[in-house]
Amino acid sequence: MAGPHSRTWQGDTVRWLTHQLDWLYTTDLAADFRREVTRLVRHLQARYPAPDTPETPRPVPQPCPRCDRLTLVMRAPRYGGDQTRIECTHPDCAAIYDEERWTRLTAEHNWTPTTGWGPKTGDDTA
Repeated sequence: MAGPHSRTWQGDTVRWLTHQLDWLYTTDLAADFRREVTRLVRHLQARYPAPDTPETPRPVPQPCPRCDRLTLVMRAPRYGGDQTRIECTHPDCAAIYDEERWTRLTAEHNWTPTTGWGPKTGDDTA
């Protein structure tokens, strides 16, 4: 069955689009088409980076709930169905939090950029 992860489906789509490009470039729609395809490709690459594309983690401006160091990074999902992960990059800690747990921890501990972590409930270890 052909689907979005099928090489046949991808190849067929690319071949079909390639045959349409000559016609498309002769219309007034070319600029709109280019902008829309560029936007869609960027959106898909951000949401589902290719497995061979190095992941670029984003720094999280909060201290790690476990070690209290500013060493957290956010990693985007690599595959469909994955969740964003928040990871401590300090080798002595290496805590990992999924989206659900991270949201719960920040809400429970009342973290704010100005006051830091609030009272701890004891459920802050990975």
